Amino acid sequence: IGDFARFMKPKNFVAYLGLSVGEQSSGNDHNQTGITKQGNRFIRKLLTEAAQCFSRATSKKSKELKKMQEGNVEEVIAYADKANERLRRRYYKMVLGKSKKPNVAKTAIARELACFMWGMMTDHVA
Repeated sequence: IGDFARFMKPKNFVAYLGLSVGEQSSGNDHNQTGITKQGNRFIRKLLTEAAQCFSRATSKKSKELKKMQEGNVEEVIAYADKANERLRRRYYKMVLGKSKKPNVAKTAIARELACFMWGMMTDHVA
């Protein structure tokens, strides 16, 4: 990926990864397609597999995770916890609410995870 600052907004980063929604439009007709798959397939695959972990996630932190977070800035830890909780809740809402199929939900979570990563790497951790 290199320098995250070259992406002005998270949607630019998501488009670079190929996780953005495609569109076919003609005149007044706008049809959304699946993800564009234009970016790096290895990064896209890693993010999708990471998103799959949210299907088994709990809201509690393990001892190993707490140990790994020692010494980090509190703001970054809070941002990561916020991302973890939001993505976990969003996955369950999409799948258990019967609104999305599991693979579609995993891709949506991977897209949002990429946005959180962009925010962390560009100091947009508000």
